[in-house]
Amino acid sequence: MIKEINRQRNGQILLLAILLISLLMISTQLYVYEVSRSTVAFSPPNINSYVLSIKLGSEHVVIGALANISNGGEKSTLSTNLDEWTSFIENLYQFGKPILDSDFLDNPLYIMGTRLSWGTNGFGISSTVSDFNLSILDNPINAQLSFRINITTSLLQKVEGRVVQNDVKQINVTSSLSNEGNPALGTSVTVLFQDTGVWKLAQNQSGYFSIDYGNGTYLSSFEVDTPQVSMEISVCALDLRGIYVQANSTCTIAT
Repeated sequence: MIKEINRQRNGQILLLAILLISLLMISTQLYVYEVSRSTVAFSPPNINSYVLSIKLGSEHVVIGALANISNGGEKSTLSTNLDEWTSFIENLYQFGKPILDSDFLDNPLYIMGTRLSWGTNGFGISSTVSDFNLSILDNPINAQLSFRINITTSLLQKVEGRVVQNDVKQINVTSSLSNEGNPALGTSVTVLFQDTGVWKLAQNQSGYFSIDYGNGTYLSSFEVDTPQVSMEISVCALDLRGIYVQANSTCTIAT
């Protein structure tokens, strides 16, 4: 099954993902601390920059959690990371006492704030939604800000197949990767197909070639010698943020 293939792949990169996420959280915390410290030391108090740094840091934390979860990590990763992040923020006291509350979307589509939907209709989505409320107390301004962070990586595939000669078929797979609805680049886009019950890599087939159009759209073409007139196709992609997404469909060969 394709899930078993992906589980092996996920296991190989999960340790790397965890390391990258840990480094991301550390660098984010250091960034917020340095911004707040430099603002106080070298310029008039600028609470707007301080609030913006917290908002950007929150986004990085959510991205890191989704990267972990989509690559096989626990769904509780988002909750754990948000708790650690809010605790860190509340220990800062450059412009007053910051209070950062966070909560994630939890409904039939988003379980513990995360949605991983990799169905068989040619569309896949990895997404997480979290809400934040920031208050800065003990400050003449008493700043307050509420914001929502929606991180969504989606993948759309279009498959076409035709008979070349006898049992030889040519399969063309066009994949479109998006971040928050905008075209996005990927670090890897892998196409697999099922032939007589066995999942195989398209890149190992004769006649294989691929095109990266540089705008989040990828074309993979390959040939298969099989009597099948339809086959299962799966595209597995990793975006530049380390978020994994998968799209599956059935290709019917035109005769």
